[in-house]
Amino acid sequence: SHSARVHVPVLNLYSQPDTNSEVVSQALYGWKVVIQDLFQHFYLIQTADGYQGWVEGKSVRESSSLIETFKKVKVIYNAVP
Repeated sequence: SHSARVHVPVLNLYSQPDTNSEVVSQALYGWKVVIQDLFQHFYLIQTADGYQGWVEGKSVRESSSLIETFKKVKVIYNAVP
């Protein structure tokens, strides 16, 4: 499982990996979630308060990519005299 952050203002969690299925919960921008499974372009995630549902993969950012972004920012920052 990978931790990730919600990257959209309001994220619907669906009962199935399909945006036409029932919305079972919502998560908000910046919330930390855990990616538990993958199906096509959907992730099965769990929120910190225990809710589970399917979301579009583009709606969350894995922490590893955030770390890479921070590294790049730090390099740029350190390059400034």
